[in-house]
Amino acid sequence: MEERKCVRCGHLLPEGSAYCPNCGAAPDGTAYDARADEKPVMRRSYGKRPDTLGRYPDIMLIYGVLATVLGVLLIASSMTVDGMWDSVANADGTYMEMTLSEFKTAAIILGAVFAVSGVLAVIASRMAKNRDRFKVCVALCTVSSVVLLAMGIVELPALALAAVLCVIGLLITHRVYVNADSFES
Repeated sequence: MEERKCVRCGHLLPEGSAYCPNCGAAPDGTAYDARADEKPVMRRSYGKRPDTLGRYPDIMLIYGVLATVLGVLLIASSMTVDGMWDSVANADGTYMEMTLSEFKTAAIILGAVFAVSGVLAVIASRMAKNRDRFKVCVALCTVSSVVLLAMGIVELPALALAAVLCVIGLLITHRVYVNADSFES
């Protein structure tokens, strides 16, 4: 008994085989289209994921504008608090257990944190709205969220607020991340 090899790919042909099991060629070397004998199968489309960002860029923009305005107001209040400190301070010269200089420092830190977070959120919201620069958008969303944790420098209640805002920001960042297919670049 003689061993038959496929003239097309060189694979050993089983006895009585009309086609090569490896490449589908007939013994004379012509190609065989196995798909012609198959029944059509419904296949799932693996293209782009549907865009589910929805109103998230608008939410990011609203947060960004509010945080930026709040940051600017806090920084401005640190510069104007001198004139009214005596009217709000306790008899020992403190307000909320802070001296004037501590209050100014806290207002500047909180203001700077909110302003930075807000500006980054505004920029990221524009990128998300335009579906442009995916990696930069995700990075800005992440930094905008995480920078809020710097509020913990001031005092513990500020850290609790920062943690809540950070988690919300990271959830929105995740929403942007899972919509990578909808971005152009």
